[in-house]
Amino acid sequence: MKKFRVWHKTLERFLTKEEWFLNLDGELYFLNIIDIESTNMLKVPNDVYVVQQFTEEQDKNGKDIWEGDIVIWDGWGEEYKTEIIFSGGSFLFDDSPIGDYFRELEIIGNIFENPELIK
Repeated sequence: MKKFRVWHKTLERFLTKEEWFLNLDGELYFLNIIDIESTNMLKVPNDVYVVQQFTEEQDKNGKDIWEGDIVIWDGWGEEYKTEIIFSGGSFLFDDSPIGDYFRELEIIGNIFENPELIK
């Protein structure tokens, strides 16, 4: 089963799993759990959130690697910073598939909470 996380652009935070639901068509709904007797769902406009997928890999410290994470890695004697992206059906860092390299990567933040790291 694929795992996802959701960044809410207005609230500027990742939502907890109890706050959202993603249907099979990729439509996101906020769950209103304030009224326990009747859980309401509110469809969310696409421009309010970003859904990111888990790569199913962990970095060298055992931390889950997600799309949008910023990682550092040692490439031929030099340290590089780059964002994990999903493109063409693969998770990439610095235009290379994660493949066997994931154990060399170290997560230092993500593009939403730490955008200054990638500049």
